[in-house]
Amino acid sequence: MFPIETSKAGLKRIDYDILDYLEYPKSLDQVKERFPNINVTVKILKYLDKGLIEEKRERYVSKFHTEQVKRIIDDSRVPENVKKNFHFFLSQIDNPFVRQNIFDTESRQNSDRVFSMMTKSLNQELTEREIKYLNQSMRDLMEKLR
Repeated sequence: MFPIETSKAGLKRIDYDILDYLEYPKSLDQVKERFPNINVTVKILKYLDKGLIEEKRERYVSKFHTEQVKRIIDDSRVPENVKKNFHFFLSQIDNPFVRQNIFDTESRQNSDRVFSMMTKSLNQELTEREIKYLNQSMRDLMEKLR
């Protein structure tokens, strides 16, 4: 999703694939299943040693902590409860107790969907169908926080 720092070069294509897969918490068995012909244990230890896994997670978190993002949320033409809930959801990203639940692929897709619809609403009205989809995505995100 995000490029890693080029100063930590020496990575091959498979390394980037594994790092992308590890961007959100996975068990070692899941990683081994996804990359069956690779000694992932050694690779993961190498990534941890270089700090690459945490770097990718921090880049995802930091993309939502900007004034521009807050302004887009506030200026968007979506229901007020969605704005309020999305602000709350973003405030919880740094909470270590809920962070594990937030970093799965489904949550990432839902948060990206909600934010993209908010951005779209700045320039045009959302259809009823889009608003329903937006509300459902927001409900799913809030459920992850419970």
